[in-house]
Amino acid sequence: MTDQTMEDSGANDVIEKDIIELLGLTNLPKEKQDEYRQKASETIYDRAFTRITKSLAEKGKLPEFEKVAQDEVKMKEFLSQNGIDLEKLMTEEALIYKVQMKSVAEVLNTGISVATKSE
Repeated sequence: MTDQTMEDSGANDVIEKDIIELLGLTNLPKEKQDEYRQKASETIYDRAFTRITKSLAEKGKLPEFEKVAQDEVKMKEFLSQNGIDLEKLMTEEALIYKVQMKSVAEVLNTGISVATKSE
């Protein structure tokens, strides 16, 4: 397998796998898996919302956004009119989150196996 093929395979894992599967947490009880998915979704939403509000604040549009933020249809329309693709932004944040969590899991797993070997 070439380096590029290995990189592509890793990218496909991040894109296609569920966060639980990606992090190797499939042995957790379903309740814990659901809890982790919920926390991951909240984190992704919070990150996306932060990006949106920062972008709109820079454009001086935040007060207008706050007026429509409680109505999903109006909010999506407002974001679209202001050049923000909500679906794309959420996808980007989900991928960033998955990459970050996968990296942390790999570091932790490496650290655990190194510590176990040296003991």
